[in-house]
Amino acid sequence: MILMLLMLSAASQPACIPVDGERIYTADLAREIPSLAALPSRTALGYAPAPGARRVIRAAELQRFFGPRGPQLPDTELCVERATQSLDRAGILDAMRAALGGRAASLEVVDWSHDLVPRGSLQFPLSGLRAAPHEVEPALWQGWVVTREGRRYPISAHVRISVESVRWVAQQELKAGIPILPQAVRTETVSTSLPLRSQALESAAVTGRVPRRTIAAGSAVQPDMLDAAPEVGTGETVRVEARSGSVVLKLEGISQTKGRRGDIVMVRTAWNGRHIRARVTGPGSAEAVGPVAGGPTATRLAATEPRP
Repeated sequence: MILMLLMLSAASQPACIPVDGERIYTADLAREIPSLAALPSRTALGYAPAPGARRVIRAAELQRFFGPRGPQLPDTELCVERATQSLDRAGILDAMRAALGGRAASLEVVDWSHDLVPRGSLQFPLSGLRAAPHEVEPALWQGWVVTREGRRYPISAHVRISVESVRWVAQQELKAGIPILPQAVRTETVSTSLPLRSQALESAAVTGRVPRRTIAAGSAVQPDMLDAAPEVGTGETVRVEARSGSVVLKLEGISQTKGRRGDIVMVRTAWNGRHIRARVTGPGSAEAVGPVAGGPTATRLAATEPRP
């Protein structure tokens, strides 16, 4: 008897209007109240309920919103709910393969979030892929549903994945601070449960860079192990520009320190052996930036250099 009453009560409730977004607009309610169709369709009437929840809007509430000059509304109440979707294996696989960017992969979705989520696009970024503690267990891949407003709702799936990736390996010991030569590294293809999204380096990104620490022969070379090579090295000849107003003077010197673009290095001038501070502007070039403690300014020093 109780079950029958519950069924009759549910049947008597009006069907909810699905709202595809975070706000309720006149166009949404005009499906049930035709007089609202005369108003601008994107007039916002309030926030939509959270996914899975419902909101009841009564005619008196709408009448107060529009005021006495608004349309005459029937004495009714409307049920509004957020339009949702259920995740399925096919949609999840499509989103994951898009994230893999065409990499050859064996991919099986074992389980996933079964809660209703807002309508939107599925995204599974590679940064959300987590290896399982044991190889026999599926990996956890975290992602989200992105709504048309750009809001993200978290989702997740457990997957068995094996991806072919290319990585760079040291052919010989790579010493810290020494630029890597082309013959010092090689590529190899590996099968892994975690795609080498950041480890797969282009040859140009390896050659010429310097290891932060010594890398043993046979070890994988990863981006976080490398720094860009300094554009000015210790003991190298540096072309320095010194500016004084509209005058630009040029001089050469020997760098006493190393640095990358934007770094400050000390340069011993070839003219009189004095030291100046200069900011690296490119390979073998810098600009004077100010006085050395206890000495003349760089521009005054530059003025003593013979003109070419």
